[in-house]
Amino acid sequence: MEDYPSRSYKRATGCGNLYIHIAFEPEELRKIAFIRISGTGGEADCNNSFCECLADMTTFAITHIRTYDSEMQQIIKNLRGHICGKKIPNRLGITSCSDALGHVLNEIYKENEKEETKKKT
Repeated sequence: MEDYPSRSYKRATGCGNLYIHIAFEPEELRKIAFIRISGTGGEADCNNSFCECLADMTTFAITHIRTYDSEMQQIIKNLRGHICGKKIPNRLGITSCSDALGHVLNEIYKENEKEETKKKT
């Protein structure tokens, strides 16, 4: 099996800490290969199937993008802003598990934008 460069992000949610693992295509580090999400146990365990589904559906959407900028922004927009009943205040303003994933993807998107801008100059 091929090794994928990856990064992990820890985000606090109402269900506990959520760990979002993003793997990138080896030949094109800007391109996301797949996403995995895991919790810390406890209450997060009840949401494992939801988080696995969220990761799979988001991976499917991202890997089928034809127009990176507009479609990636739309995916991020659709993930963000959902409010969980277990919402906890935090410094990032994360309101749910899907919002946490949206935050991470937005962070990656902005980093990619900066890299593309540097390449053009």
